[in-house]
Amino acid sequence: MSQQVQSARGKLGAAARRGTAADVTTARRDLAAAKIEDYVSRVVAEAPPLTPAQRDRIAALVKAGGAR
Repeated sequence: MSQQVQSARGKLGAAARRGTAADVTTARRDLAAAKIEDYVSRVVAEAPPLTPAQRDRIAALVKAGGAR
């Protein structure tokens, strides 16, 4: 687990204990983003180079922000 994920997890815990509902929502979003970044970094490091078309398709998924 990356330092960024650990930090985001700690911030979520603090927000859950002392923050507002908006703080918790923000912290959850930040933790999800940190986990995604950590996962993508690991997968990209292990994969062979992608073609430009493959990178574009993957980038489109990320840009959609979960919308389908």
